[in-house]
Amino acid sequence: MLAKYFIIIVSLSKAVLVSAVPCTTCSGEEKITDPEKAINLEGLAIYDCATLDLLTGSQEQDSPLCDAIQSFGTFCGCPIQEDACTLCYDGSRVAFPEVVLEEYPASDYLLGIPEDTLLTCENLEAVLHSKDHRSNLCM
Repeated sequence: MLAKYFIIIVSLSKAVLVSAVPCTTCSGEEKITDPEKAINLEGLAIYDCATLDLLTGSQEQDSPLCDAIQSFGTFCGCPIQEDACTLCYDGSRVAFPEVVLEEYPASDYLLGIPEDTLLTCENLEAVLHSKDHRSNLCM
């Protein structure tokens, strides 16, 4: 299993060298602050924020996959932008982050996620943080 990850990492490092501008998990210069945080999205082969951050550099900054990764950034500790949409009206973080939202399939919000994968309150909150508070997606 470790050999499989090593091959992926070596392949990704070559991809980064040919990439014009590599993608970063946070949309600015910031780094993720919660690398050990588990990502529990069914059908996603990335299990924590450190792995997501490592794999992010294989994408180009202006790619749709980079946009999808960055839209999940605050889940891993990227800063919340000042004009960001929030799930809670008062701007506070969700009180029950693990609640599964049956009516919100992840594929509606995140690129490359299987259709039957559902978001939790915390997942949806992270996606909303990537949107401007004046956006149609903002509740």
